[in-house]
Amino acid sequence: MRRYVMPLMTVALASAVLAPLPAGAANNPSAHQHGHAELQVAIDTNTADVFLRSPAYNLLGFEHEPRTEQQHRQLADLEQWLAYHRRVVGVEKFFLQIEDTPELAALLLRPPWNGCVDATFVAKTHRDYFVQMDRQAVNVACAVERAKAHGIEWLLHVDDDEMLHCPAGAGAMHAALSALPTQCCDAHIKNLEALAPAPSCTKPFEECVTFVASTSKFASYTNGKSFGRV
Repeated sequence: MRRYVMPLMTVALASAVLAPLPAGAANNPSAHQHGHAELQVAIDTNTADVFLRSPAYNLLGFEHEPRTEQQHRQLADLEQWLAYHRRVVGVEKFFLQIEDTPELAALLLRPPWNGCVDATFVAKTHRDYFVQMDRQAVNVACAVERAKAHGIEWLLHVDDDEMLHCPAGAGAMHAALSALPTQCCDAHIKNLEALAPAPSCTKPFEECVTFVASTSKFASYTNGKSFGRV
């Protein structure tokens, strides 16, 4: 489902990774003030230039590289997820909603992710299932508009605990999407559910080798996923 010859597609991700928020100003001394920002507006005839100067903590909730073991593990997991979909599947653009893990911005500011990831950071989210679904719906709606601006044809929503697998190769998936008639607005794909080899499994993308195909035996999500034509 990605770039092989024809139109581009993209993945929109609503991340639900949880992590403690970083320490406040007491643990991050500097000359600036948290909560303080400068907004400058310059108007020249019919043109207005707006400049916002603010500590990163005000906007993202962080001002440092990952520090704790948990933060480093989350950064490594996200990079593995991104690398797989970019290199193996051929994803051209990621629209990510990253919740309560502002330290992941350290990764997304580095190449190649700073050129292919469009990230929105959200803090202090509520873990209620239906509230989270509402946030995902808003994220996808925003991603649709951004995908249109990038000339992307197909959009797929994938969570960060899911991976897109193309058994016949990404080229076959791309060809199948490209062959769909223009009046077709979506393409459905089935789920497989991974079985963790042990309760201590910490790297499911590497350690899981057994999968359940029957939805009647799934432990959770059974509806599958759908590509949407942008």
